[in-house]
Amino acid sequence: MRQRKVKNEEEKIARYNHWIVEEPTDRKGRWSEAFDEACDGAALCSSTAGAGASMGEREKDAATPELYLEIGCGKGKFITEMARRHPDRRYVAVEGAGTVVLRALEKAAGVRATILEDDDVLADGDDDGRDERYEHVGRDERAEELIVGEPLNNIRFITDYVQTLGDIFEKGEIRGIYLNFSDPWPKERHAKRRLTHRKYLTEYRKILSPGSILEFKSDNDDLFQFSAQEFYNFGLEILELTDDLHGVLTGPLVPTVVTDQQGTPVKLPGPGEGAALSAQVTTEYEDRFTEAGKNVHYCRVRF
Repeated sequence: MRQRKVKNEEEKIARYNHWIVEEPTDRKGRWSEAFDEACDGAALCSSTAGAGASMGEREKDAATPELYLEIGCGKGKFITEMARRHPDRRYVAVEGAGTVVLRALEKAAGVRATILEDDDVLADGDDDGRDERYEHVGRDERAEELIVGEPLNNIRFITDYVQTLGDIFEKGEIRGIYLNFSDPWPKERHAKRRLTHRKYLTEYRKILSPGSILEFKSDNDDLFQFSAQEFYNFGLEILELTDDLHGVLTGPLVPTVVTDQQGTPVKLPGPGEGAALSAQVTTEYEDRFTEAGKNVHYCRVRF
């Protein structure tokens, strides 16, 4: 689905500068500073103990929280919910599409909705004049922001596309990576652009601490098949795998098959605790697929 074009997008994104890391390469090896910096008096930065605003003070008597990364956070439903559930962890979300990252920033700031203005432009193909999040607000209302939740201070955003993770994170600085509904790049000549290609797995290994976890979700059967085989060939330990995370598929299921060098199918583990937890924290796309009865693939691997 094509995204709504937001009027004054850059200006609106700038309102949430507290959550944006402008020069991520400068944070390499010292990401804790991005979370410890003061809010400069911004009202949106005041938060309760559970949201992590006082993280800097809490660290005086505790170890530095583990750092987790989501590449392609979209509108941020997944990563902000993870941050809310785990205030003892820190999260970095990467998203280069301005329209969707604005919605993710709003969620991190505790903003329920930014009311659609008359001259906001809709992308071709939109069959509705407003986002579903605005359903409770009348069109004639012009409030700019509605604050209904506590802001999160244990999450930061990189609002750009990242080419080399090693330029941004130090060796072993990341404890876990989330890849949710990544671009499948279906043409074979574009295989190296897939975020589960061995080229990227090599990058992940550099920044992940030993024993770290990567969790991958996809609705695309071909991408998931490719990814599972790539994980195995790369030598990663496949901890959990399921082709229907939410158990909604009513039609025939084509199972994912991973083979060894001789072409013999490898016995794969089924879903476990990780899948059960992942099914509880979903993305906007995931909710849409599940409601439509489309299966979601899930895999959890260890580096």
